Amino acid sequence: ASMRVAGDTLYLGDADRGLWALSLADPAHPAWEGDRVELAASARDLVAAGERIYISAFSSYGLQILDRGLNTLGVYRTLYHPYNVIWQGDLAYVFDRGVGLQVVSTTGVPAVIGTAEFEAPYGHLRLALDGGTAFAAANDLQNGRALLYAVDVSDPAAPAVAARTETPFIQSLAAADGYLYAAACEQGVLIYNAGLALLGELPSQGCSDSLLVDGNYLYLGDGAGGLAVFDLGDPAQPREIARHPWPFELPLRPVMVAADGVLYVAYDASAVGRDLPSLLVFDTSILAEITPAGSLTEPRMRAAAVQVENGRLYVADQNGWLYVFDLSNPLSPSLTAKNQSSGGEFYDLAVQGSRFLVTAGGGGMYLYEASHE
Repeated sequence: ASMRVAGDTLYLGDADRGLWALSLADPAHPAWEGDRVELAASARDLVAAGERIYISAFSSYGLQILDRGLNTLGVYRTLYHPYNVIWQGDLAYVFDRGVGLQVVSTTGVPAVIGTAEFEAPYGHLRLALDGGTAFAAANDLQNGRALLYAVDVSDPAAPAVAARTETPFIQSLAAADGYLYAAACEQGVLIYNAGLALLGELPSQGCSDSLLVDGNYLYLGDGAGGLAVFDLGDPAQPREIARHPWPFELPLRPVMVAADGVLYVAYDASAVGRDLPSLLVFDTSILAEITPAGSLTEPRMRAAAVQVENGRLYVADQNGWLYVFDLSNPLSPSLTAKNQSSGGEFYDLAVQGSRFLVTAGGGGMYLYEASHE
């Protein structure tokens, strides 16, 4: 609960989304003014200034503004526990744990402009975007299952859940041309249409735990089954055209990004020996002949997300480090910058031009500007 005195009135926000006004005109006999008003979310703090009452709320409701008659004038949403982010144009799509999908305008000061609320159990979250549909998988660590959502984001100010289904635990998502690919470890890759009807699956040869769509191709990290490439000429029935073993047993769920005929694979290097690389580089210029082309042993990254933009490779890691590599020689990345945030563990990364967004869970979402001098 929180309370503030303004003039002859005490305003009290309770723990159950209520706001009360108590008249102190006669301090010896305080009296309630009107009825309890229900807030958008429980009050974290409040302040009265002039003719306005400003309430900071729990969850993602951010700031609620009321007049002295306790009439709501506006609710300004914020991010609550951002986990995944995809950035396209002037909009960022954020899977916000405990809330759902939030659409953030990135012009000027980033601001939430639309929210689709849905159940997101405490667990690992996954996000993919295909045109006007966002796909979100909320994994439940308690039962090893996931809730999978298709969210219509054609109107960014009014995103809405269009379909929902329960699935096995999802390690990774990728989407293209109206189809969704969901990596489900031993159960392989599940293929859905935009309405989340299950169309088929790609059997796993190990543990399908990482996916990437690049143009007409789907890259699959398949655990002991290595790295596989599928042709998406028929997106409902991907055709395997190449498979190459990993050089050693990789930790669960490596992250991948492709650019200009090169595939970069990063992972949690704390789970492998210090003499083993933390970044793998593959030449994919001839897809049927995937060739290991290089690796980096240092720095020892615990990679959570990777992106390539403007000749730079960006890596966000689980210890809150950001790494930037120069790709003048695409097969031999060179570390040019690194920075550690005080926001704790990083979850995801999205890059656009010289700016990039990094989600840090309870630490919020950071917007960085990179110098490419």
